[in-house]
Amino acid sequence: MGSKDLKSLTNASAYCKAESGWHKEDEILDDSWVQQSRKKGPATSHLNGLNWEVLVVNELDVNAFWLPGGKIVVYTGLLEHFKSDAEIATIIGHEVGHALA
Repeated sequence: MGSKDLKSLTNASAYCKAESGWHKEDEILDDSWVQQSRKKGPATSHLNGLNWEVLVVNELDVNAFWLPGGKIVVYTGLLEHFKSDAEIATIIGHEVGHALA
């Protein structure tokens, strides 16, 4: 699946979120961390073209996954196991790898 296909599925991913019961009020987002992590530069130019979004869902599940269109979902149950931003970045990077593969 190429970038063009992923872009075309962006609306489908929003539908999947709604079907699975996720709502905006269920998301917890540390805006300062996300803003710092999303700074653009030459080292991240290969990530351009998708509308990247990290959603943190308040659930005890220890899991993270990606959805088409650059959406990455991380559960708070997983975040509770981390001691540093580097550990969180590793998981997000892993999910980005799936999205770009």
